[in-house]
Amino acid sequence: MMLDSWWWFFLFWGLLALLASAEWQAASPARSLLRRGRWPANLGLGFANGLLVALLPVSVLAIAFWAEQKSLGLFNILELPVVLVVAATLVLRSFAQYLQHRLMHRVPLLWRVHRVHHCDPRCDVTTALRFHPLEYAVVLPLLGGLTLLGGLDPYTLAVYEIVESIFGLATHACLQLPGRLERVLRLVFVTPAVHQIHHSIDRDESEMNYAAVFSLWDRLFGSFQALPSVPMDERRFGCDQIAPAQASSFDQLMDMPFRSRAYTVGQTAGHLGGDGG
Repeated sequence: MMLDSWWWFFLFWGLLALLASAEWQAASPARSLLRRGRWPANLGLGFANGLLVALLPVSVLAIAFWAEQKSLGLFNILELPVVLVVAATLVLRSFAQYLQHRLMHRVPLLWRVHRVHHCDPRCDVTTALRFHPLEYAVVLPLLGGLTLLGGLDPYTLAVYEIVESIFGLATHACLQLPGRLERVLRLVFVTPAVHQIHHSIDRDESEMNYAAVFSLWDRLFGSFQALPSVPMDERRFGCDQIAPAQASSFDQLMDMPFRSRAYTVGQTAGHLGGDGG
């Protein structure tokens, strides 16, 4: 499969290194110090998730190829034009990501897992790696079930997974696109400025911009916001119930979903916000 190839491994980590280098050149000394405290935890989660995916025999792509071989799922049963199957696969897969992301914010038990991603006191390219391994257990049944029932095209899925991963790195990067390019791209795609609104301390902003690749879904369901409420250098990120030191500890992040105190989604004005830096 495409995602199992070594070229993809080097492309992903090479792009991460390139974006991190650009961020490093643009960062103030204070932000660089904060990165040195956060990056070990973020990179640690990234490597843990990479190892988990490599060791587990089940993935969305594996399910798609298996369903194709067994002629299971709607698109594998019906004789539809290839163009229609490709388009439908893209629509269903991207919508499933949007729906899954909204559920992670709305369901308290799921939020306890997803808050590991959002409690980062800054938002940069390494934040794209910052997911608890349990999130894989949440995402796989939803996306895998859709893939199996729909008989989604595995090759289209492979391309989409690559594109979504690249967008994940780019949209978390603490970099600004030229104004005109930003305005044009966000008509169709998620941009760094658009996605970083989603990581804001302001709850009204953090409940916006859930999509990963196409801004269509946020526009369609009324969760799109193009501009932040404050300038980029004044924006704050994190979770106000979680101290930056705790949010930068790999051990505490791994333990976070299992803590007895379950933060109520929407309980305070900053359930996705926090101590900035």
